[in-house]
This record gives sequence, structure tokens and C-alpha cells, in this order.
Amino acid sequence: MNEIAFYIPAVLLVLSAINVAFTRKPVWGLLSLMLCFLSTAVLWMGLGAEFLALALIFIYVGAVMALFLFIVFMLNVDSIPAAQLPLSNRLVLCLLVVLGGGILFHYAGVSDAVGNAYILPEQTKQLGIRLYQDYELAFEVMGIALLAAMLGAIALVLGDRKAL
Repeated sequence: MNEIAFYIPAVLLVLSAINVAFTRKPVWGLLSLMLCFLSTAVLWMGLGAEFLALALIFIYVGAVMALFLFIVFMLNVDSIPAAQLPLSNRLVLCLLVVLGGGILFHYAGVSDAVGNAYILPEQTKQLGIRLYQDYELAFEVMGIALLAAMLGAIALVLGDRKAL
């Protein structure tokens, strides 16, 4: 079971990273990047680095990706024609990524790190309890502010156009 809990986020991480590299739509690329961050956080949780995983989720997925989405919405990047790699270059790049991943998988001993995955220590539980008891209002206000800012950015971008 622990190996399945490792391989599912690992496969999601690789597939979403490939989508980030090859997608033509910037919003889909950013959503794939969010999935990369979340998959990485799940892997870090399994390896016992809970604080790093939570920091990755709160800081990068919460704040930085929201900022990237604002930039994409404000610049209206979808109207700019995207440069595209020829198919032969894409195939060579995919082959290099697969070979590099295979070499890392073979020599890094990934199966050794999977053994005791997904056991959350007591420290992470106490950190979560403390954050949501002592700083509950701050989390609520931050979430509402980010939601309002994102809705405002979408409203500014859509302007006079009808909402989809």
C-alpha cells in the first residue's frame, strides 16, 4: 500500500510537469504547475518533511500561484500567439526526460525511501491544531482576501464581455 501511495503522486508529478512544458494555454500550464506543487507536497509528507510540504502548499500554491494567475489574467496572454517546438524536438526532449528519470530511479534507490511513508508525526498535528486555534481568524481573512482579489482580477479581465 505504501508503494501505491508513493507512485500515484510521483506519476501525477511527472505528467503534470510534462503538461507544464508542452501546453499552449497558460492557464492550463499554471494549473498543472499547481498539481506539480501538490504532488511534491504529498511526496514530502510521505518522506517525513511535513513542515516543508505545508510550507510548499501555503506559500507556493496559495500565494505565488494566485499571483501568477493574476498576471496571466491581466496580460491576456491567450491572445498572444505561442511559439511551438517542432514535433521532432518534443520527441527528443521526452526521450531524454524518460531516460534521465530511469537513470535516477535506478541509481537513487527510490524503493528504500517508500518503506515508512505517510506516517504523520505528532509535531505536525500539534502545529496544525495551534495554527487553526490561535490564528483561525487570520486564516479566514487571508482566504477571503485572496478569493476577493482573484474574483476582482477575473472581473477586470472580462470587462464588458459576458461571463462564460
